[in-house]
Amino acid sequence: MLLFFGPKRLPDMAEALGKSIQKFKKASRDVKSEIESSAEKKPEIGEGKDKQG
Repeated sequence: MLLFFGPKRLPDMAEALGKSIQKFKKASRDVKSEIESSAEKKPEIGEGKDKQG
C-alpha cells in the first residue's frame, strides 16, 4: 500500500479505516440489540390467548 499511496497518505487511510470499522461494529450492536428487544416483546405462539376447548 505504501507504494500506491505514499507515506503521507497512509496514516489518513488507516484512521479512516479504523473509524469505518468502529461505525460498522456499532451498527451491528444496534441491530442485534433491536432484534433482541423485539424478540422479548413478542409473545410466544399461543401465549396470552384464551384456549378454546
